[in-house]
Amino acid sequence: MIHEIHLKTKRRDEMIDITAQAEALLENVQEMLVVVYSPDTTAGITINENADPNEKKDTMRILDDFPQI
Repeated sequence: MIHEIHLKTKRRDEMIDITAQAEALLENVQEMLVVVYSPDTTAGITINENADPNEKKDTMRILDDFPQI
């Protein structure tokens, strides 16, 4: 089975939580291997536990500190 989740960003730098969409796709699956892939060369995928409410803000701040190429 192959499922796709299509996303549109609203800003240049943005983190979007896709947990709910992924869980909905896997709701009735007993065994699985999940591959998350982004075909866009300017996109990235992170795995976060979301335990800290400032996690997204801190991550974006750290990425902003990297020099632009």
